[in-house]
Amino acid sequence: DLTISQETVFRADFKSYRPNMRELYWRGAVLEKMDGFRWNKTSENVVEVSTTKDQIESDYTVTLEPSSLRLLPTLEHTRIVSSPMVNAFKTDRSIFRTHDIISSRVQYSGISTANWSGKTVQEPFQLTELPPKTLAWIKETKLNNSDYQQKFRALKKLFAEGGFNYTRQPGTYKNLDEFLFERKLGFCEHFAGAYATLARALGIPARVVTGYQGGEWNQAGGFLRVTQADAHAWVEIRSPAGSWTRVDPTFWVAPLRIELGGLDFFKLSPSDLALGAGSALEKLRGRGGWAKQLINNVQAQVDNINYLWTRTLLGFDLTEQQKFLELFAPKIGWWISTLVFLFVLYVGSRKLIAARKSKQDEAVEVFLWLENKFESLGIRRDRTEAPIVFLEKIKEVRPADSVLLGKTIQLYRYERYRERKSGPDDWDRLKREWNKRFRESKRAAGSANN
Repeated sequence: DLTISQETVFRADFKSYRPNMRELYWRGAVLEKMDGFRWNKTSENVVEVSTTKDQIESDYTVTLEPSSLRLLPTLEHTRIVSSPMVNAFKTDRSIFRTHDIISSRVQYSGISTANWSGKTVQEPFQLTELPPKTLAWIKETKLNNSDYQQKFRALKKLFAEGGFNYTRQPGTYKNLDEFLFERKLGFCEHFAGAYATLARALGIPARVVTGYQGGEWNQAGGFLRVTQADAHAWVEIRSPAGSWTRVDPTFWVAPLRIELGGLDFFKLSPSDLALGAGSALEKLRGRGGWAKQLINNVQAQVDNINYLWTRTLLGFDLTEQQKFLELFAPKIGWWISTLVFLFVLYVGSRKLIAARKSKQDEAVEVFLWLENKFESLGIRRDRTEAPIVFLEKIKEVRPADSVLLGKTIQLYRYERYRERKSGPDDWDRLKREWNKRFRESKRAAGSANN
């Protein structure tokens, strides 16, 4: 669900250089407890109070939007953060957290080091029971690969040459066998969880890390905007020397996800996935012609102005804000006019986008309405089931509804994944058809009881 959200999580400025997209891994949580196909957090300990209110010569500065979390996303290798706005601490998993929920916009800076480590997983080889094909692969790999590097290469070969495909709608899996050796469809969490499990089974300490990867560069302001679409999961393995090393199996399966960032990657069509990063970006930028490019440029400029203003206000107390406005108020008439013009263009572009977004929201609304209807009929959706998988499952239970279910799946796919536009009355018409069908089913059930 996050991959279709363009909601801003935070923005980041870099002091001396602009990192390559592949370097932008923002840590959020470390998962060490394995339970089948699921990974969960274990308890963390505070290792040091790492927030200082003093100004520091930082590598990067983050402006974080309000959330219901106590998390400060930080780049790998960050050893300290500085902020006059929050009190934070660092855990023994190199995660930075705050004591209070972040309910307003905050700003903090980070200092990185070239190397870093952390406490090893409490149970580095903890595994649950594995299915037969997975066990057979582990046994054969151990037999043919005795040292750390050989095992690492065997793991890479499995994911890089195993025929896996990245998809946002893989459905649910019974076990690792079905994922690794049969369907081979998944997204980052599937690849990360499976890799970490296999690494542990081969004797390599491993853990899953979740957070954000990538972002979108604002060319007007030279800063990075990270959105919910950049949510990601990867793996850390512990080397024989004792340091943690990042491994991202998603890069072997879908390199464009890492090279472009989530926001651009999820705009690509399936046929675009074979392109190089440069060609894919060029194709994305060329879509929609000059009008779309103008809208994008205006949005970038407005976002840049908004960000600069936000950073300025966050850096001032109330008295300094008033002094700033009093000093510049007589001179800002010309750029206020410019801002108004840009705002009008921005509102116009937002209306164009809102038309598409409203239909996507309507797709969710109708699906939730259907989910409640079917739940009242005793057909419940498992929380891990994707909407399309759930609707496909209902076909088996209610074969008489197969045609209407097929129509619903098609319309949902069109609107959620932008395969084509629908007509303005499509969703209302679909709801009327379903209401009619539910009434017919109710009458049929009443007649049968009589």
